[in-house]
Amino acid sequence: MEIEQLVDEAQGGSVDDAPEEAIDVVDLLLDQVEAALGRLDDGTYGTCTTCTGTIEDHLLAETPTAQECAACASDARTGLVEPRPAAEALEGVIGDVAGVAAEAGPSTEE
Repeated sequence: MEIEQLVDEAQGGSVDDAPEEAIDVVDLLLDQVEAALGRLDDGTYGTCTTCTGTIEDHLLAETPTAQECAACASDARTGLVEPRPAAEALEGVIGDVAGVAAEAGPSTEE
């Protein structure tokens, strides 16, 4: 069903009659649902986009489109940390691991 049809049915009118703010909210919700479905498809649903930790089950039950764990969501609301994409966080971890491996030298195990 198209978004215009949903708005029509909800309002009993046409999408042209709908307040623009309502359409913006519906568009935002649709974007969030599509993003959650994308994470489900690529296997990252339930993984925090900030720290790459696991999003708590109760948060996903309350808000299936949640993108952050409770700690990161709280930090973002209070301004304690700047949210960063999971890929950027992962690059930092990979860099740290590579640095430790370089310091350790070549492996003697075969």
